[in-house]
Order: sequence, then C-alpha cells, then structure tokens
Amino acid sequence: MGSADRKLAAFCRANGIPLHTARELLQRFSHMYAPYSDETAEIAGKLHDAGKTLREIGRELVEKYGVQPKSSRARSLHPQTVANLLRRAGGRQRAGE
Repeated sequence: MGSADRKLAAFCRANGIPLHTARELLQRFSHMYAPYSDETAEIAGKLHDAGKTLREIGRELVEKYGVQPKSSRARSLHPQTVANLLRRAGGRQRAGE
C-alpha cells in the first residue's frame, strides 16, 4: 500500500467513510482537478520529441499556445509541471533534464 493509499485509509477511518466509497469518488471526479488539458500534454509531447528541453517547452506553451501558468507572474511553466505533462502524454524525459 502506497503513501497516498495509507493517507486515504486514515482519512476514511477518522471520518467514518467507507474506503471503497472514497476511492469511487476520487476516480469519478479526478478529471476535474487536472490543471492542464490532454491537448496541452500532447503538444508538450510533440515539442519534447522535437528535442526541446523542459524549460523550452514550458516557455513555448505559455508564449505560443497561450497556456496559463498557476502563478500570474510566471513567464513559463515550471520544468516539473512540464515533466508531469510529458508523463501524462506517455513521453519520457531525457536524463539530466
């Protein structure tokens, strides 16, 4: 059992919620909390395949494709955010990025 599963189980015990109900609700509504669309993840994957670094991808997504970073002052997406998008798109990040 992973850390997230243990935390969920502890939360359910503390609040009297059946674990299977909590898991069902998480699965049903998890798509609502994905901050970036699948289309954004696909674009990030294509840019990565073209040989761009995580920072370059983050900058291009904001400047060229109009993706809004979480922080209103940021000029690009954080490299970890881009790595998460690539994981979601099924891509792999290169070593050293």
